Amino acid sequence: EDCPVGFLYTDATIPPGCDKCPAGKYAGNPASLSCDSCDADTYSEGKAASCTPCPYGSSTNSLTEQDISGCICPAGEGMEFSKEGYYTCMACVSGRFSSSSMHLCEECPLGHHGEAGSEKCDECAAGKYADVTGLSICKTCGYKQYAESSGSFVCTDCPVDASFDETISGSTTRNDCKCPAGKQNHIPPDQVSGSYYCESCPVGKSSTAGALSCTDCEAGKYASSTGMTSCMPCE
Repeated sequence: EDCPVGFLYTDATIPPGCDKCPAGKYAGNPASLSCDSCDADTYSEGKAASCTPCPYGSSTNSLTEQDISGCICPAGEGMEFSKEGYYTCMACVSGRFSSSSMHLCEECPLGHHGEAGSEKCDECAAGKYADVTGLSICKTCGYKQYAESSGSFVCTDCPVDASFDETISGSTTRNDCKCPAGKQNHIPPDQVSGSYYCESCPVGKSSTAGALSCTDCEAGKYASSTGMTSCMPCE
């Protein structure tokens, strides 16, 4: 008795019998002695009498694709199940993207955002951030916060004792955080955290409010203690 379509005759078993065609192949005729590879832009999941064409607009990167995931949509599109009841390539929605080698649209990663139909997600600009995936628009750093680099997924807080102009939104520099008089911006040597704190001026130096660094006392003046807001004249 002939093997049905989707199967091939084999004498590798005892007794000889029929063996199903593996995924990516097909047998369109009864009593086939071999399974043929699927053509480009088609696929089969096994036991196939013929290969299934990829949904409209998609293509395969190789032969012998084993399921619909081998059908790739153009960049900026992903495979979706339409309301009409079939798979088709559709533009990625805002906050998602697909490259030319992807089957589905994926969410933009942290620190990035994407418009509809994006091939890739863009980094958030300095002063903005994305602390969750899948954002279409980056969030803006708030009061007493800043983000100096692009691609940030969190904003850095100003020092607790620093002042901040309430009209500033989306600060891109730590210099918008103003240390009080008698202190200066202290940046950690390793710069790993990207944050800093307001450090008291050392002996022999002073600072006014908002100064980025302490200034040496000029000739004829002195600062005998730390945290001086001005240098005292010598007696």
